[in-house]
Amino acid sequence: MINTYKDIPTRPEQVGYAVGDEVYVTKGEKKGITSKIVSIDYKTKSFILAEGPTQKVLVPPSMVPPGHNSRLIEYPLRMTEKEIQLVGTFYKDGKVANKFIAAQVEYQGAEWSDEYNRMMPHRVVKGHRKTIRIPWPAPEPFKDSVMCTPAETVLKTTYQLDSLVESPIPADALPTIRNPHSKFRKNNLTEKDIWKLTPPKMPLSETKKAALAERAAFKAKGWTALTPEMKDFIGERVAKHVNEVSDVQVKEHLNSLMRDVKNVD
Repeated sequence: MINTYKDIPTRPEQVGYAVGDEVYVTKGEKKGITSKIVSIDYKTKSFILAEGPTQKVLVPPSMVPPGHNSRLIEYPLRMTEKEIQLVGTFYKDGKVANKFIAAQVEYQGAEWSDEYNRMMPHRVVKGHRKTIRIPWPAPEPFKDSVMCTPAETVLKTTYQLDSLVESPIPADALPTIRNPHSKFRKNNLTEKDIWKLTPPKMPLSETKKAALAERAAFKAKGWTALTPEMKDFIGERVAKHVNEVSDVQVKEHLNSLMRDVKNVD
């Protein structure tokens, strides 16, 4: 059951079938035929077959296909995965030797597909993992529109930013992307404009108020000068830590620091 849009499948490997797959119809008026999938509705996991069942539907004049004189057309019906089974093919010497029906299909492993441009799982017949594999059909080639960028030039850089101070946009081009008559450029803002541009003040929680009060009290208290007793205590702790160092290089480094301090004094 689909609960959210994230649960809706969007790829062939999520439904087990792809456009171009040959399937065997197990139920309905077309039971016993084999046909190819021409369309997939991933949301409902339903399929339209090239020679699948149809229904006569009355359509508006604007939807009448070219060459049809009647508004009553044969509309293809979608079939569920319970009504079809995948058909595989055995080849011998590059020719079709036999076809078989896969009652159950499962995935085993995956490999990179240049046709799909991603990793695709291996479809194998359940119970015959190592012997019978049904490859994915090649997807239909994608036709680029006139607005598409060619693949060989999509990563080509045609402009380099030379300065962080100077604007990369020519001064003569600024009026075409910015409104020179904008009220925001003249600094003539109304009270309503200022209200829109001012972010709201979020209410503080009791914990945040207590933390701010503690910080303000700490700042008001000021710094306390170190007494001779404090200095002796800190010196003893530092000396104890230095004496416990066992690494020779670290000891030499600390000794050099001590010599520098003595020279400064």
